[in-house]
Amino acid sequence: MHNSQVDGIVSSCLFTVLDGHSGTSCVHTLAWSILDYVAAAFLDTKKLHLAVEHWRTHDVEQPYHLARRLDLLSSTDHRRLGHAASPPSAQMSAHMRRCLRDYVEDLVGRIDRSLDPVHCMTDALLRLDDDLCSVGKVIDLKLDADELGNIHDPTVSRDLLRVALSGAVGVVGRIFWHNTEKCEAFPTELHLANVGDCGAVLLRQLDAFDTGSL
Repeated sequence: MHNSQVDGIVSSCLFTVLDGHSGTSCVHTLAWSILDYVAAAFLDTKKLHLAVEHWRTHDVEQPYHLARRLDLLSSTDHRRLGHAASPPSAQMSAHMRRCLRDYVEDLVGRIDRSLDPVHCMTDALLRLDDDLCSVGKVIDLKLDADELGNIHDPTVSRDLLRVALSGAVGVVGRIFWHNTEKCEAFPTELHLANVGDCGAVLLRQLDAFDTGSL
């Protein structure tokens, strides 16, 4: 599970649970990209402008981290584990950086963009699916040579094809709350989206001795 938090008057926490099919290449890349795509879809245009300007002036590694990541903690001794997955290959990281940058710039250019949760999550997942599928095609030669590396290196094609020929299913969730108002007028909301044969089960535990109920 990967977590991400966006601070402000209204806050939200993003999480995702993923399962790879036909290998780990696709799900590995997806784990390092999906939260940034979903966060981008929910961020307002002003914050997206700031992200674009930051990327133009800073050497930022993959992923871009549009939202602050929360560290994973050990369930036994609460040790800080950091992030469980290492980044994808340098070539794959460069490609996904380019795709995310294009997506954010596309969002910035949209007029009357909808921030409806269903629209945002659907838009982000469909765009990420298109971008992951595009790795089997020829890489955009406009990518920086230093960022991409040797495009004629046969390992580049292998890395990209492993992603294109594998797959993944998963659940993405967003918990949404108001920091300043906690009442019935501003309830905490949970938005869930699933892709493929993957779903979420909600369980409520009333107290420490309760077995929980669906």
